Amino acid sequence: MMKFFITGSAGRAGRLALCWDDPSGKREGAAMVSWLTVAVLALTCVVYAAFCAAVVRAFFRARVNRTAYRAAGAWAACFGVTLVGSLMALDTRGVDAAATFAACACLLSFPSCLLLERRWRNRDMAAAVAYLQLATTLIQRVKPGAIAIAEDMSGMPGLCRPVDEGGIGFSHRLAMGIPDYWIKLLKEKKDEEWSMGDMWHTLTNRRYGEPHVAYCESHDQALVGDKTLAFRLMDAEMYWKMAVDQQSLIIDRGMALHKMIRLVTLATGGEGWLNFMGNEFGHPEWIDFPREGNGWSYEYCRRQWSLVDNPSLRFKFLNAFDQAMVRLAQEARLLNNPPPFPLNIDETNHVMAFHRGGLLFVFNWSGDKAIMDYMLPVPQKGEWRVVLDTDSARFGGFGRQDVSMPHFTDGDGNLSLYLLPRTALVLKRVGSAVMARRLGRED
Repeated sequence: MMKFFITGSAGRAGRLALCWDDPSGKREGAAMVSWLTVAVLALTCVVYAAFCAAVVRAFFRARVNRTAYRAAGAWAACFGVTLVGSLMALDTRGVDAAATFAACACLLSFPSCLLLERRWRNRDMAAAVAYLQLATTLIQRVKPGAIAIAEDMSGMPGLCRPVDEGGIGFSHRLAMGIPDYWIKLLKEKKDEEWSMGDMWHTLTNRRYGEPHVAYCESHDQALVGDKTLAFRLMDAEMYWKMAVDQQSLIIDRGMALHKMIRLVTLATGGEGWLNFMGNEFGHPEWIDFPREGNGWSYEYCRRQWSLVDNPSLRFKFLNAFDQAMVRLAQEARLLNNPPPFPLNIDETNHVMAFHRGGLLFVFNWSGDKAIMDYMLPVPQKGEWRVVLDTDSARFGGFGRQDVSMPHFTDGDGNLSLYLLPRTALVLKRVGSAVMARRLGRED
């Protein structure tokens, strides 16, 4: 049995004694090891752990590169030198000499390996940036004005700035944090727990001067193993309650939020809009390409366009809203305008209001609170009219508002509105260019 105890005397540093006994209790032997030796053994274990971590990074990660292999080799060399040198010193000069050598080797290997890994990584990064700059330059030379979209989650500075400014040269970047936010919000928060401040921050948190492409969901959510926004909101009810003559609170809530989420993302999320085919009308199922895991089946390798063409199903309402929303954004040249300006972020009433491109957007995210005479400051005095209402009957809503009624500002420039639960209104001042284009189109 191994025993540990500390020995020492006046004027002499304490040492750790390791003793082992036989089963009868008689002492067989003992070895005195200094605290330096114990510390060095610990350092050697740390070096070995770093070596193992480097090997795992190099050989077991999904994405490997030359830097990972080089780092693993550097750590392996350092560990080998430390181990072999310590054993040679132990054999020729004793435990303390081996400990001293190991300590020096550890102190040198850590910064050396880290510096080498950083240098290799920076060199690979510079090569990657140069390649992307060449690619974007070639795109613009071959097709001037072409759109090149970067898929990046790191927030790389200069990604959408011209190459002659030191940027990488992409024209747009995907706002990849927005779909992750919606998924997390729907999975982890109740409707009454939604924070208007967090929502506004997530939707508008981007560097000025770098165009972003906003989207609520993409092919990632439509593929097998995940759920689309509509399917996450309505789930199995979509199979049984999407008929026009059927009533379902889950379907009513899901359709209302589906329209509102898409509208607020389009209006605030960036300078571009991305939609994966079928998601505009709430396609209920996933896409599963033929593979070994499904027996090479084509059953779910499809988009069911018949759903939106069927007049007895509610999918046509979501499709009609998407068409009206995109048409309004085109008429107002919404995505060509500066970022939205907040007018009111009301956490108490779950109301969000903002202005962009001459349009006034007002969202009531509350599920049970209708607000009469909600006073809202607007950028221009005069007459305002509703140009889009998510609760309209032609969009599958209940049609509870008379959108033909004009709204006039008071002397202080405030607008009084009636906000229904889970609805959004888009208003435009009469006499504006967008209203003129819209009226001309209707004529």
